[in-house]
Amino acid sequence: DNGIHAFTTVTTNRTGLAETRNVFTRAGQINLVRTTQTINGIVQGRVHLFYHDGRLLPDYTAMQASSVFTTEDGCPHNEIHDDAA
Repeated sequence: DNGIHAFTTVTTNRTGLAETRNVFTRAGQINLVRTTQTINGIVQGRVHLFYHDGRLLPDYTAMQASSVFTTEDGCPHNEIHDDAA
């Protein structure tokens, strides 16, 4: 099957923290893993892990006041920070 599939898991605890993990695959290979953390329904942050041919490429993390784009060693992308001040 060469289709795109999405799998979702949610973990919660008594403090109001919920972590939602979405895994997106194409042709059986993971392309994106997105993790979202919320507290009492308010998004605290998101992490996006991008993959190609089974290799982790860049990741993008977004928090309430800043975001960062980083890469793994050997990845042909730059590191970019966007800090909202």
